[in-house]
Amino acid sequence: MKKTVAGLVGVFAVGMLGIGSWYVMHNQRADAEASQADARKDAGKMIPVQIVVKAPGETPGNQTLYVCGSAPNMGNWQAEAGVPLEKKPDGTWAGTVEVMNGVSYAFKINRGTWNTVERGPDDADVPNHEFTAADGKPVDVVVVAWVDHGTLTPNRQTAVSVIPHAKFPSKGLRLPHDVYVYLPPDYDTSKDRRYPTIYMQDGQNLFNEATSFGGKEWKFDETAQRLMLAEDMPGVIVVGVANNDDRNAEYTPPGMGTNDSRHPNAQADAYGKFLVEELKPFIDSKYRTMPDRAHTAIGGSAMGGLVSMYVAKTNPSVFGVVAVCSPWLRAPDGQVQLMPDFTSDRAWVKTNRWYIDMGSKGGGAGYPPNTDPKKASDPAVAQSALTDARALIAAFDSAGMIKGKDYVYEEVPNGEFNELAWQSRVEPMLRALYPATPATQPTASGN
Repeated sequence: MKKTVAGLVGVFAVGMLGIGSWYVMHNQRADAEASQADARKDAGKMIPVQIVVKAPGETPGNQTLYVCGSAPNMGNWQAEAGVPLEKKPDGTWAGTVEVMNGVSYAFKINRGTWNTVERGPDDADVPNHEFTAADGKPVDVVVVAWVDHGTLTPNRQTAVSVIPHAKFPSKGLRLPHDVYVYLPPDYDTSKDRRYPTIYMQDGQNLFNEATSFGGKEWKFDETAQRLMLAEDMPGVIVVGVANNDDRNAEYTPPGMGTNDSRHPNAQADAYGKFLVEELKPFIDSKYRTMPDRAHTAIGGSAMGGLVSMYVAKTNPSVFGVVAVCSPWLRAPDGQVQLMPDFTSDRAWVKTNRWYIDMGSKGGGAGYPPNTDPKKASDPAVAQSALTDARALIAAFDSAGMIKGKDYVYEEVPNGEFNELAWQSRVEPMLRALYPATPATQPTASGN
């Protein structure tokens, strides 16, 4: 009997031990799951993050600093929706943004528009500031300089007769493009008229100081308006396609891959498909264009000119006119000239009308790409862009093209490689591509 009782007691003890172990393990697992749930809850909650900015001495005393970045509460990269900062007694600027705990964000500092964005030493571009949101952890930023060196008044609108189409989407590109459409002065009164169209890259720089790089616009609209009103050129519709954060990739033809980790793939084919299959059909359906290739031009400056040449070559039935200011004719490694890629097909080259220009000062410190900074100031290095442009024109001549008839080439004395320089070349470009014609243009009933 004693053995039986002892045995039962032992079994009971072992059972209780097993239940106890299960209970401990169950509670540990439950506690761990609860902790994970709390962590997930904390990770998903909105928290305030303070951003503190030390501004350079060139900051205008009557202007405000803004944080603009990758979250809705930081404007989603729309400068006009950025978060304003407050100037503190110690001279710093500070503000608070509500963001999601544990999530990484990127931003830049500006003074209300992208033409007043921060810059680095020697006027270099600066990468986005990045941070991962965490309770009680401020983000400190030092702004070295402003792209305009504090000389501009933000939000100055200077566009004339320009219609914006914000965030035009594409099925084949990662990011949308803002599109700006300039209409000729008689567009609303000449309802039966159709117009040639030119598609320009880096379109944010064409019409408006408020959107242009460094606040230096091309004044494309003012120049076209003046020439058209004076009847020095026919009416033309100008479509400015703004760039975005994928500019380097979208403007790089395949086979010329880039080393920039943000733009690992050449996307010029996809960009061309966007222009031809998505944007142009929209423009042709909404506006009274002359959609045939003879009246459809494409153009740009620097890499915008490079991609324009490439898209024209790969879509020969769409574009019959090409306009390039200061062409970028090197691969990203800076060594390989790209003229053969465009001039080997002489039949294609000769089917287009061309406008090309280059300043005698060449491409400046940014050309050719990948230049050793120690050699960037060497005039011979800077003038390699001029050498490349001359090689392109020599290829035109070898193809049997006639200067003044098949192409116009302008070599500008003391011409530079920047927006102001290209501003001065808009008039000769328009006069070359669209010479004065009789007032009658094709009507909306036909091409």
